[in-house]
Amino acid sequence: AGAFAASKALAAGAGAAGLAAISTASNMGAIVRAFDTRLECKEQVESLGGDFLILKFKEDGDDAGTVYAKLMSDAFYKAEMEMFRQQAKECNIIITTAAIPGRPAPKLIMKDAVDNMAPGSVIVDLAGATGGNCELTKPGKTYLYDNRVMIIGTTDLISRMSWQASSMYSNNMANLLDLLCPKPSDKDGKKQFVVDMEAPVIRGMTCVFDKAVTWPPPESVGKTS
Repeated sequence: AGAFAASKALAAGAGAAGLAAISTASNMGAIVRAFDTRLECKEQVESLGGDFLILKFKEDGDDAGTVYAKLMSDAFYKAEMEMFRQQAKECNIIITTAAIPGRPAPKLIMKDAVDNMAPGSVIVDLAGATGGNCELTKPGKTYLYDNRVMIIGTTDLISRMSWQASSMYSNNMANLLDLLCPKPSDKDGKKQFVVDMEAPVIRGMTCVFDKAVTWPPPESVGKTS
């Protein structure tokens, strides 16, 4: 009594922007679904609280390990469009992030799918700069379609995120330095630069490592550089 049902959100594309949208929507209490042609995104989506939609079609959209999808067959797109039409009937929020390098953004949300959405729904088209993933997107504009669905096709969203991006990057660098210079167990001890190959982050970013070399060199202990 006196409660609202949770909103349902769909993220079309599970790259960096899509995963951020999934995390934000899930943290705000929404029921989040996501789709991507790259099946390896499933674990990432689920780790953020989203439900990964799997299209029953034998074709993988992974483009040689990049974060972008590749061009798919016409039959795949037909099945994909039908899935989006069904999801549009249930979802109040759709965030589209699909991009293919060097090509216009693929059209994923067609007019008939938007017509199926409930009044008050919102489409956030993050691919507006390359034409938009929604057929009704007007690049650079935000408008109310059919007096029911708000379609956001703003093309300068990335430039609005400079403060957040700088803050996140600096936080990553600070945490990385904490891994490279861990606090000594002795409270009076000094921090030293250590390449700990047991740490997955350090191991993953290391290009060359010689176990025979000790670091830091004995003569540098206690000195700053």
